[in-house]
Amino acid sequence: MRMIHKIAFALGLGIILITAISSAADFTLGIYGNANMDDTVDEQDIAYVEDVVRGSKPATNLTDANYDGKIDQQDIEQINRIIEGIDSSITFLDSSGNTVTVKKPIEKIILISAGEQGEALRILQSLDKVIGVGNSLKERKYAQNLFPEFRDLPNVGNWDNYEKILSLQPDTVMVYDWVNPSEMEKNLPGVTVLRFDFYKGRIMQEEMMRLGYILNKKEQAQKYIEFFQKNIKTIEERVKQIPDEDRPLVFQESGSEAYRTFNRAGGCSYQIEAAGGRSISSDLQGGPTGAFVVDPEYLITNNPEFIIKMAGWGYSEGGYGGNSSGMIELREGITNRTELAEVKALKDDNVYVIAYDVLYPPGMPISIAYFAKWFHPDLFADLDPVAIHQEYLDEFHNELNWNVKESGIFVYPPLAN
Repeated sequence: MRMIHKIAFALGLGIILITAISSAADFTLGIYGNANMDDTVDEQDIAYVEDVVRGSKPATNLTDANYDGKIDQQDIEQINRIIEGIDSSITFLDSSGNTVTVKKPIEKIILISAGEQGEALRILQSLDKVIGVGNSLKERKYAQNLFPEFRDLPNVGNWDNYEKILSLQPDTVMVYDWVNPSEMEKNLPGVTVLRFDFYKGRIMQEEMMRLGYILNKKEQAQKYIEFFQKNIKTIEERVKQIPDEDRPLVFQESGSEAYRTFNRAGGCSYQIEAAGGRSISSDLQGGPTGAFVVDPEYLITNNPEFIIKMAGWGYSEGGYGGNSSGMIELREGITNRTELAEVKALKDDNVYVIAYDVLYPPGMPISIAYFAKWFHPDLFADLDPVAIHQEYLDEFHNELNWNVKESGIFVYPPLAN
């Protein structure tokens, strides 16, 4: 049974909390036992806990490896079990800051998402654990083409179809982070609720490694992180030399609605920043996913140099669906807006459509590469998003035998050869 608490629990124990310890890590792995607050659980954490027990170092908010309110030898034993992959349970911080304890091993997962979590599970070689899926993974062409493994699995409908979910006797349900865990737990007794997004670039690597620990697939998670870092390193190194005033202004628009955009917490804000652009809506207030609607005057006033329209997953047939007609219609729907005729993006013909298939899921470095070429074509003349895409599929989805040059439409207009 999943247990959920808040980080503040530790305050009552007299533990000294520090948010991070200086390290070379790109992220802090939110696993209890990661006492030194870097990106892994290893022997250095054992040494750190030993120092805490001796009183020579302060406890961090991840030192209590077995989450029993005490820092002692049992925490060292739990860290050893985590390192060896023989832990019977593991406690971690989810992306909302909640503390969750889950029993291991996880064997029967019901997956309810648009597909990002499915890509993560294949990367972690754990798709065989999925025993049922939600509507999106049955109905959308993206899922039909990318997940043939799901075709014969039961459809549980939506995340709140509790009777159907329980009928399959899962030990785990995976949902997005915005789903209320207490409501699901109340209606799914004995079922662990795991909340993972796998569409937010700022936490993508940490989420992958965290799930890798939960599923005993740390090596596979590390392989993905190496792919992620390798393919954005060159972009990051070049982009950091660009002054802010030379970074183009960008408006991102959801595929579902005209003028629906996102702040820094959602959409493709991370990808825009990573590629050397500036989203004009980053600092505005939005809903749980960062979304909100602006009026045309907002674009006219801010005059973005690029407009990026997101497509797919029910809004067009691009991406792995392979039909560009929907993407063409989406682009024309923007370029034909007479109220935007004087906006720089339209005047310079810098309106692009990109499929969710490469924008949100773990293949996200593909979209960052496309953005970099659009925003700074001279600086990234040697960058090949199609090659990065093929590398991602060959490395992590090789059973699909997918050739990017032959199948699928992922951006429109296509890159010039």
